Amino acid sequence: MDWKTSSFAYRLASDELFDTLVSIKAYKEASLSLVVSPEWQAQLDRLNRVRAVHGTTAIEGNPLSEAEVARQMERRSEPEDGIEDRRVLTKEQLQIRNAEEAQTWVKCRFLPYSPPICLEDVMTMHRMITRDSDVANNIPGESGAIPRPSERRISAESTAGLPPKDCPP
Repeated sequence: MDWKTSSFAYRLASDELFDTLVSIKAYKEASLSLVVSPEWQAQLDRLNRVRAVHGTTAIEGNPLSEAEVARQMERRSEPEDGIEDRRVLTKEQLQIRNAEEAQTWVKCRFLPYSPPICLEDVMTMHRMITRDSDVANNIPGESGAIPRPSERRISAESTAGLPPKDCPP
């Protein structure tokens, strides 16, 4: 990008923005006061969990479809013989089951009035997400797997931006 020829001009349509914000607020209020049957609530919760796990693992490169994610989550919660042999699962299946396990833990851990998140919580989630991971040098649940600030390398390319002297006033 050529910073010297770039334009940072913008126009704020405050009338349109105000109308949009009022609409958003109205929809929010309406959605918060909805009464949903317990059956529907369970179905919506399940769908949201499947989509959250699918989206999270897809970002990491997991190719499984939303339908396959749902199947893996069901199999994790109800193994056929009551015992799950994780050694026969593919890497993608493990990612789904680990994400679902961590999500279930979060749902139970962070109830209203529960203590705020702490480092131990982050380490627990990391351990759950990375259990049986095939990532090199990954030690699930141990902070040694996370690079220390002094070990991180920042390149000039990763920090390239508009130089301060070239910023518009």
